[in-house]
Amino acid sequence: MAIAIAIIAYSQVSHGDRYVTLGGIAEHIGSDGYYDSEGFHNYNERGNNVAGVEFVSEETQLGLGHMEFDNSYYNKGSLSYVSKYWKLNEHVRVGVLGGVVQGYKDWQVSKHVRLGNELHAMVAPVVKVENENWFAQAAAFGNAVVITLGAKF
Repeated sequence: MAIAIAIIAYSQVSHGDRYVTLGGIAEHIGSDGYYDSEGFHNYNERGNNVAGVEFVSEETQLGLGHMEFDNSYYNKGSLSYVSKYWKLNEHVRVGVLGGVVQGYKDWQVSKHVRLGNELHAMVAPVVKVENENWFAQAAAFGNAVVITLGAKF
């Protein structure tokens, strides 16, 4: 699925930025963990193993992306999204991502954003700092702030 999305997105963005995202550090604001049927657990704050690709049109600053990750509940997950950015200056963009996340169990997600079995809608504000070859990005997903690093090509 991720390869198909990447091929379609690449064909749609002839002039723009192409990002490969690696790594991921998450911090949950206002919460130390969660309860499930087995008791209290800490969130997965560091080992999120994010890998993704995003294509952003230079002209419109609209993008398409997909990433795979280990979510905070230690489940395998994925996010397919569209993005919109606004350039603040040569190195900083602010934006918003909106899409569909897969991999959270029903009890791990608010019923208001649930779309189906382990699927839910997502909207996240983003700040991206970049130069010609690399970038760092911070995005807020609910109470989790996720920082990723990557390369541009």
